Amino acid sequence: MIPAFRILSVLLVPGALVFNGCMGPGMMMSTRISPEQTSVKAPPEPHLETKKLLDSVVNQMPGKLDSIRSLAVIQITGNSGESVDDWMIPYLENQMISTTDYAVVDRSLIVKIMDENSLNLNGLTRSSEEWKGGELLPADGLVTGVFTRSPSGMELILKIISTRTGAIVWSASASSP
Repeated sequence: MIPAFRILSVLLVPGALVFNGCMGPGMMMSTRISPEQTSVKAPPEPHLETKKLLDSVVNQMPGKLDSIRSLAVIQITGNSGESVDDWMIPYLENQMISTTDYAVVDRSLIVKIMDENSLNLNGLTRSSEEWKGGELLPADGLVTGVFTRSPSGMELILKIISTRTGAIVWSASASSP
Protein backbone atom coordinates (compact mmCIF):
# COMPACT_ATOMS: atom_id res chain seq x y z
CA MET A 1 0.00 0.00 0.00
CA ILE A 2 1.29 3.46 -0.88
CA PRO A 3 1.17 5.93 2.01
CA ALA A 4 -0.99 9.05 1.61
CA PHE A 5 2.04 11.37 1.88
CA ARG A 6 4.32 12.17 -1.04
CA ILE A 7 7.08 9.74 -2.02
CA LEU A 8 9.93 11.11 -4.10
CA SER A 9 12.32 9.08 -6.21
CA VAL A 10 15.09 10.12 -8.57
CA LEU A 11 15.69 8.29 -11.84
CA LEU A 12 18.90 8.79 -13.72
CA VAL A 13 18.25 9.21 -17.42
CA PRO A 14 21.18 9.91 -19.76
CA GLY A 15 21.69 13.70 -19.92
CA ALA A 16 19.04 14.57 -17.34
CA LEU A 17 17.51 13.89 -13.97
CA VAL A 18 13.88 12.88 -13.69
CA PHE A 19 12.07 13.27 -10.40
CA ASN A 20 9.10 10.98 -9.94
CA GLY A 21 6.83 11.51 -7.02
CA CYS A 22 3.75 9.72 -5.92
CA MET A 23 1.28 11.92 -4.09
CA GLY A 24 -1.21 9.20 -3.40
CA PRO A 25 -2.87 6.28 -5.12
CA GLY A 26 -3.20 6.94 -8.82
CA MET A 27 -1.49 10.37 -8.70
CA MET A 28 1.93 10.52 -10.38
CA MET A 29 4.08 13.58 -10.92
CA SER A 30 7.17 13.74 -13.12
CA THR A 31 9.58 16.63 -13.62
CA ARG A 32 12.47 16.60 -16.05
CA ILE A 33 15.52 18.76 -15.27
CA SER A 34 18.03 19.33 -18.02
CA PRO A 35 21.79 19.34 -17.28
CA GLU A 36 21.84 23.14 -17.72
CA GLN A 37 19.36 23.49 -14.86
CA THR A 38 21.40 21.42 -12.42
CA SER A 39 24.03 24.13 -11.91
CA VAL A 40 22.88 26.61 -9.29
CA LYS A 41 23.79 30.26 -9.73
CA ALA A 42 24.36 32.31 -6.62
CA PRO A 43 21.67 34.91 -6.10
CA PRO A 44 22.78 38.51 -6.64
CA GLU A 45 24.10 40.21 -3.53
CA PRO A 46 21.20 42.23 -2.08
CA HIS A 47 23.33 45.23 -1.07
CA LEU A 48 25.52 45.44 -4.18
CA GLU A 49 24.06 48.72 -5.49
CA THR A 50 24.22 50.33 -2.04
CA LYS A 51 27.86 49.26 -1.65
CA LYS A 52 28.64 50.82 -5.05
CA LEU A 53 27.15 54.11 -3.81
CA LEU A 54 29.18 53.98 -0.59
CA ASP A 55 32.35 53.20 -2.54
CA SER A 56 31.67 56.05 -4.96
CA VAL A 57 31.31 58.62 -2.18
CA VAL A 58 34.35 57.34 -0.24
CA ASN A 59 36.41 57.56 -3.44
CA GLN A 60 35.47 61.25 -3.62
CA MET A 61 36.86 61.86 -0.11
CA PRO A 62 40.03 63.93 -0.11
CA GLY A 63 43.09 62.04 1.10
CA LYS A 64 43.64 64.57 3.87
CA LEU A 65 41.89 67.68 5.08
CA ASP A 66 43.62 70.45 7.04
CA SER A 67 43.42 69.75 10.78
CA ILE A 68 41.45 66.51 10.26
CA ARG A 69 43.47 63.41 11.00
CA SER A 70 40.85 61.12 12.49
CA LEU A 71 37.20 60.50 11.68
CA ALA A 72 34.29 58.87 13.45
CA VAL A 73 31.18 57.78 11.56
CA ILE A 74 28.35 58.82 13.84
CA GLN A 75 25.21 58.20 11.82
CA ILE A 76 23.64 57.65 8.45
CA THR A 77 19.90 58.13 8.38
CA GLY A 78 17.18 57.54 5.86
CA ASN A 79 15.22 60.39 4.32
CA SER A 80 12.69 60.21 7.18
CA GLY A 81 15.38 60.28 9.87
CA GLU A 82 15.23 56.54 10.58
CA SER A 83 18.40 54.51 11.05
CA VAL A 84 19.76 52.70 8.00
CA ASP A 85 20.73 49.06 7.72
CA ASP A 86 23.19 47.95 10.41
CA TRP A 87 25.82 46.79 7.90
CA MET A 88 26.28 50.20 6.23
CA ILE A 89 28.33 52.01 8.90
CA PRO A 90 30.88 49.20 9.41
CA TYR A 91 31.17 48.85 5.62
CA LEU A 92 31.74 52.61 5.29
CA GLU A 93 34.36 52.56 8.07
CA ASN A 94 36.16 49.67 6.36
CA GLN A 95 36.20 51.49 3.02
CA MET A 96 37.54 54.66 4.67
CA ILE A 97 40.33 52.69 6.37
CA SER A 98 41.21 50.99 3.07
CA THR A 99 41.16 54.03 0.79
CA THR A 100 42.02 57.13 2.86
CA ASP A 101 44.81 58.20 5.21
CA TYR A 102 42.46 59.03 8.10
CA ALA A 103 42.47 57.15 11.36
CA VAL A 104 38.93 55.86 11.77
CA VAL A 105 37.64 55.94 15.33
CA ASP A 106 34.84 53.57 16.37
CA ARG A 107 32.36 55.34 18.63
CA SER A 108 29.65 52.68 18.42
CA LEU A 109 31.33 50.65 21.15
CA ILE A 110 32.39 53.59 23.33
CA VAL A 111 30.90 52.12 26.53
CA LYS A 112 32.85 48.88 26.06
CA ILE A 113 36.02 50.84 25.27
CA MET A 114 35.57 52.92 28.43
CA ASP A 115 35.00 49.75 30.48
CA GLU A 116 38.26 48.29 29.13
CA ASN A 117 40.12 51.52 29.92
CA SER A 118 38.69 51.40 33.45
CA LEU A 119 40.12 47.91 33.91
CA ASN A 120 43.50 49.14 32.71
CA LEU A 121 43.44 52.20 34.98
CA ASN A 122 42.57 50.06 38.00
CA GLY A 123 45.62 47.87 37.38
CA LEU A 124 43.54 44.80 36.59
CA THR A 125 45.16 44.41 33.19
CA ARG A 126 48.61 45.17 31.86
CA SER A 127 48.88 48.03 29.43
CA SER A 128 51.40 48.49 26.67
CA GLU A 129 54.21 50.96 27.21
CA GLU A 130 52.76 53.34 24.59
CA TRP A 131 49.32 53.49 26.16
CA LYS A 132 48.56 56.48 28.34
CA GLY A 133 45.84 55.69 30.86
CA GLY A 134 42.34 56.64 29.79
CA GLU A 135 43.30 58.36 26.54
CA LEU A 136 41.23 57.75 23.45
CA LEU A 137 42.13 59.07 20.03
CA PRO A 138 39.99 62.15 19.49
CA ALA A 139 37.87 62.38 16.37
CA ASP A 140 38.83 65.55 14.49
CA GLY A 141 35.90 65.06 12.13
CA LEU A 142 32.51 63.41 12.27
CA VAL A 143 31.06 61.64 9.24
CA THR A 144 27.31 61.74 8.87
CA GLY A 145 24.95 61.31 5.98
CA VAL A 146 21.58 60.60 4.48
CA PHE A 147 20.72 57.52 2.40
CA THR A 148 17.45 57.55 0.49
CA ARG A 149 15.62 54.91 -1.53
CA SER A 150 12.78 55.78 -3.84
CA PRO A 151 11.09 54.19 -6.85
CA SER A 152 13.39 56.26 -9.07
CA GLY A 153 16.62 55.04 -7.40
CA MET A 154 18.96 55.56 -4.45
CA GLU A 155 21.02 58.52 -3.27
CA LEU A 156 23.73 58.85 -0.63
CA ILE A 157 25.01 62.15 0.72
CA LEU A 158 27.95 62.15 3.15
CA LYS A 159 29.61 65.06 4.90
CA ILE A 160 32.51 65.58 7.28
CA ILE A 161 31.99 68.04 10.13
CA SER A 162 34.99 69.48 11.99
CA THR A 163 34.70 68.78 15.73
CA ARG A 164 36.80 71.86 16.45
CA THR A 165 34.70 74.38 14.50
CA GLY A 166 31.41 72.59 13.72
CA ALA A 167 31.87 73.56 10.06
CA ILE A 168 31.12 71.17 7.22
CA VAL A 169 34.56 70.72 5.66
CA TRP A 170 33.60 68.26 2.93
CA SER A 171 30.43 66.90 1.32
CA ALA A 172 29.73 64.62 -1.61
CA SER A 173 26.88 62.60 -3.05
CA ALA A 174 26.25 59.70 -5.38
CA SER A 175 23.07 58.32 -6.87
CA SER A 176 21.94 55.36 -8.91
CA PRO A 177 18.82 54.79 -10.97
